[in-house]
Amino acid sequence: EKVKKIVKIKAQVIREGNTKIIDSERLVPGDIFILNPGDKVPADGRIIESYNLKTNEMALTGEWLPAQKKADTLPTKRPLADRDNMVYMGTVVEDGKAKVVVTATGLETEIGKVAQMVREAKEEKTPLQKKLARLAKIIGLVVIGICVIIFMEGIITGNTFLEMFTIAIAIAVAAIPEGLPVAMTVILALGMQRILKKRGLVRKLASAETLGSTSIIATDKTATLTEGKMKVTEILTKTKAGQGLALKIATLCNEAFIENPEEPMEKWVIQGRPTDKALLLAGVEAGINKKELERKMLKTAELPFSPVNKYLARAFALSKKEDILYISGAPEKILEMSKYLRKGNREVALTPKMEDEIKTELEDLTGKGLRVVAVGYKKIKSLKSLFDNFVFVGLIALKDPIRKEVKKAIKICRQAGMKPIIVTGDHRLTAKAVAQELGFEVKEK
Repeated sequence: EKVKKIVKIKAQVIREGNTKIIDSERLVPGDIFILNPGDKVPADGRIIESYNLKTNEMALTGEWLPAQKKADTLPTKRPLADRDNMVYMGTVVEDGKAKVVVTATGLETEIGKVAQMVREAKEEKTPLQKKLARLAKIIGLVVIGICVIIFMEGIITGNTFLEMFTIAIAIAVAAIPEGLPVAMTVILALGMQRILKKRGLVRKLASAETLGSTSIIATDKTATLTEGKMKVTEILTKTKAGQGLALKIATLCNEAFIENPEEPMEKWVIQGRPTDKALLLAGVEAGINKKELERKMLKTAELPFSPVNKYLARAFALSKKEDILYISGAPEKILEMSKYLRKGNREVALTPKMEDEIKTELEDLTGKGLRVVAVGYKKIKSLKSLFDNFVFVGLIALKDPIRKEVKKAIKICRQAGMKPIIVTGDHRLTAKAVAQELGFEVKEK
């Protein structure tokens, strides 16, 4: 039913040179439709024109970060998440515009194939259901055996066939435990109520029993084990003056935004990734106003954050002939692209010794369980050789506190014979520090 809700979409289509709004059900392969911010994609299609198009494909790929789309030609055999020149039915346009030609509709779309798989998927029996089926089989065989013996004995001792047949059937009916399914339903319902009192929601009765068979729990770190409310704790630059520049870059290279800036700060609703939100707030606390900066500085180019690049870059005009390119992202990546170091108001050559010092600082911060972001910049006169020879400004460390109840929950899981596992995309040392704080035994390698 949820899939059906996803696919009820209107489409802005071009037919015979005219733009029309039609139901997505009326689209056919070869139609051309237009996408605008906020639109749901009405069919699978190949992008023929793109203007900074970004789509949210979480419904298909599970990735919540926007996917940057383009009209380029790509190799045919690519994973769905890497098909940057395709859009998919049911996904949402977060930014930009595009013109798309329909390649598939209905059940031929990727979301349609998912719906088909869900419909055809056979539900596996729970351990309890398997045991009950085995018990029923054993009871059935035993009862049949007993009925045959009684029937044969009665015939041998001179009773009539009809009399013994009636007795055998009566014994068979009496021996079958008809009340067992009802009793099991009551037991599972009581178990569901107990789980509900512990603030756990069970949609299917059988899940209450399946939960008792759980042996491994794989859990995300951010916002599950931790509070998901990050805060800047340290800014490491060569001089104190560099801290302001580091926060300025982190504020400008930031996709978070305040929905209601006119409200008092404590009532702000901030949208974006947890890291971006924390950096934006740190900038505000330091007196840096993102909107004011963007009003004064003309943005000329942008490279959105992606899990592949691990950085976000934005260029702003310094003069008619020169731009400044700010960058924020994974420290290892920014350091790799840097040739200079910001020291006070000067830019000095980044020596191997300085690089080692920065790497040591990074390891110390990540070893404490902190998430670290690096910032840098470079002045550019053309779009050639954009991502090298940066000036490394510094490191910004953020802390995501562990939830108070988590340690107790993990202890209870272990006592119940379950093995908890942390799944995270964070730096290895950050994950290791959090795991150790929660009482996990972590090997050095």
